[in-house]
Amino acid sequence: GQAAVKFLEQMLKDESILGIYWGSTMHEMATSVSSSTKRNKIVVQLNGGISRADDNTRPSEITRQISESYRAEPWLLPLPAIVDSADLQKAIVGEKNISRTLAVARKADIAMYTIGSFNQESVLVKAGYFEKKEVQTLLKQGAVADICSRIINTGGNICSEELNDRTIGIELDELKAKTWSIAVAGGREKLNAVKAALKGKYFNVLITDEWIAGELIYNH
Repeated sequence: GQAAVKFLEQMLKDESILGIYWGSTMHEMATSVSSSTKRNKIVVQLNGGISRADDNTRPSEITRQISESYRAEPWLLPLPAIVDSADLQKAIVGEKNISRTLAVARKADIAMYTIGSFNQESVLVKAGYFEKKEVQTLLKQGAVADICSRIINTGGNICSEELNDRTIGIELDELKAKTWSIAVAGGREKLNAVKAALKGKYFNVLITDEWIAGELIYNH
């Protein structure tokens, strides 16, 4: 988290738009943020979140905490990450206030997010977004990671288009197009997830630990 903040503060400029994901890694980053002299900044939530979570890892709380520290304008998405149908997703993202927030997220020049491992213990699974059978199906399809609540396989591709159409937030192709697409992920259990994200070319900066860095350099 501290390393992520140090890098981020070098990238921030006047009128920067910073897109933020959520989770425990992002919470650690948020608690390390200090004030900034850059003016007219915006901090925007990149995607929907989960309701069954500790206050510190809720998306809106993380976005708000960072915006307060940076004296930036916060844009929030107080919505679920995944909804029941593609039609419902279209209706929600079509609402003018939600649409406006997502437009700001797409304009963000900096996106900072973590990469999650996808398995039975994943945050999205524990939050109740998937039935046990759905998780098993996704794992059979090669699901290995989630980036901004979008599930990818070992090849770095979207695992299920049907699921992707039910997800609220910016698309992964929009994420990889950012000037700075910064992934923050560490821990041996995340190696395969990070490798999948690397294959998909979703980040142009990776902030990680020494072990994962060594595995990527010497064994990728």
